[in-house]
Parts: sequence; C-alpha cells; structure tokens
Amino acid sequence: KKAWLWVLCTPLLEVLRVAKGRSEVSGRKLLGRVFKGTLVTDRYAVYGRIAIKQQYCHAHLYRDWLKVEQRGGEDEAIGLQLRRLTRRLLRAHRRKRREGLTQEWLRKQLVPIQRLYAEWLVHGFEHGSAKTRELCSRLHASQGKLWTFVMDESVEPTNNRAERALRHAVLLRKNSYGNDSARGARFMERLLTVRGSLRRQGRRLLSFVAGSIAAVRNPAACPSLLPALAA
Repeated sequence: KKAWLWVLCTPLLEVLRVAKGRSEVSGRKLLGRVFKGTLVTDRYAVYGRIAIKQQYCHAHLYRDWLKVEQRGGEDEAIGLQLRRLTRRLLRAHRRKRREGLTQEWLRKQLVPIQRLYAEWLVHGFEHGSAKTRELCSRLHASQGKLWTFVMDESVEPTNNRAERALRHAVLLRKNSYGNDSARGARFMERLLTVRGSLRRQGRRLLSFVAGSIAAVRNPAACPSLLPALAA
C-alpha cells in the first residue's frame, strides 16, 4: 500500500513520519492543530491551510521558471528573466550567510530584484501562455510568501534542508523496498528522526540508542532528543 513520508526540519531537529496520505489531516498530525511558525514549502496547497505564515521555496520556483522558458515564444523571455532574478536572490542570500553580512544588507540587495520580479509576474500574466498566466497570477496574489525570508532572518528562501533530510530515507527505501507493516514504518520513522536530529546537533547515534535501551531498566536516565535536555 502506498504511503507518504513527511518531514519537518528545524536547525536542530528532524521529525519524519510515515502517513497513509498527503491530506491536511496528515499534516496536522505532524504539526499540531495550531501551528504558529513559518513553513518553508514547495507550494503544495495543504500547507496553506495549516500555516498562515509561509515562505515559498525559490529552488522549486527556479525549476518552474526553467519549464516556462522551455515552452518557447513569449514564455521563453518570461521564464528566462524570472529564473535569472531567482538566481540573483539566492546568490545574495548565500553571500550574506557566507560572509556574515547583515539582514539590512540583504534587504537593500533585494529591493531592485523584488521590483523586477513583480513586474515580470505582471508581464507573465498579461502575455504568457495559459499555464504561465495561471502560475504568474497565483504568485502575484501571494507575493508576501515569496519574500518572508527578507523580513525574518530565521527563515530560509528554500526548503533544501528538508530535501536533504529526505535523501537518506529515500535511498533506504529503495534498498529495502519499504516497510512490510505499520509497526515497521513506526520503527523506521522514529529511527530516522533520531538519526537526523542527532546529526544536526553533533551527537552520537550509538550512544543515544544504548542509553535508550538502558532506560528500559532505569526510565529516569532516558536520553532526550531536545538539546536543552540532552545533558
């Protein structure tokens, strides 16, 4: 039976969950009924019903603009320009992080990029093909979700962190052909959660697993994935 692997990442934690579907119900089981944070997503519609604050992934958008460009005609210029603007904004964000520059510096760098991006979205809506008009219209109507990372320094412009977190699980699934039972799925999602979270915190997986086994006899010594309780 088909299942989906959900992942939620923060700088210090990875939580993976195997679910029977991709519905809003599955999302809320992972995030809770009331989610007050900011989700960095690939624009899947369910996320918009779970979180008010979002950042659309510009890495996904870069690939979308490439597809627009490859349609030819007027779409070629639209896709090319928006892809170039996406590359510029990602380059500016990488430089800011690499060189330790301020958020104010990033905002100033992105002012002309944001203006041109909005202009080309309007151009795409007015002159593009039907698919391009639809994409540009949706993005123009929710432009705030394109630039959340500009206002909030803790938000990233891509969901690459989540994509990297899924890579090990996907390779494992290919090699093992998935799970044979719900119990096996629970075991794998928990082990992958432990592995990913400890890796982010620079802690050893073997020590954590050994401590968890020992905690069967001494529950008071059970280790925690939360960094504040790790000691």
